[in-house]
Amino acid sequence: EQGETVYSPMEKNTSQNGPLQYDGKRIIQMMNAVRHGKAEEACTSLRAFLDELKAEKPSEFRMRFIFSDILSKTVALAQSLAVPVTEAQISQILCARNDSGFYEGMQQFLICICDGVQREKGVVQQDKAKKIVDYILLHYRENDFSLESLAENLGMSVSGVNRVLKKATNLTYRDFLISIRMEEAKRLLAQEGMSVADTARYVGYTNIS
Repeated sequence: EQGETVYSPMEKNTSQNGPLQYDGKRIIQMMNAVRHGKAEEACTSLRAFLDELKAEKPSEFRMRFIFSDILSKTVALAQSLAVPVTEAQISQILCARNDSGFYEGMQQFLICICDGVQREKGVVQQDKAKKIVDYILLHYRENDFSLESLAENLGMSVSGVNRVLKKATNLTYRDFLISIRMEEAKRLLAQEGMSVADTARYVGYTNIS
């Protein structure tokens, strides 16, 4: 982390071999893509890194050290994201004898992690959508009920509420609120025999027209 060069005992006294240190810019890009569940982007970054590494013609020892380092970082990331890691996944990558084998194993591993991230994001989005819908159903009769008050009470931004609701219902906050009020108004007019004026007030409208 402090930019120190790490040498193995094997390489300290071998002038033809370079240090084990490597440029991790591509790997950082790969990790960031994984955190957002973007498997294709993560694999592209890894492939670019391996192509650059291959062009350097590293010793087998250095190459294996780098592969091991990348794998350990990826496993740690998967664990931090609460994505399960199996021995089979790890052993397949550890057995890789060249960059192609390493890439194939890592590619499947990255896809697996990203799928887990996407599933978790989906659960979080569903939970947010449910909270929004439940809050609207609880307060839609209030004539001063607003998107701003909903967002504030749920600890979200106005744009965030609209984005989540649009994805879950294909409706904006305004259109969803209107649909809820109209469905309840239709029920009251048909089944309860309420007047239009009383129905309007009951579902949150102060203006009958």
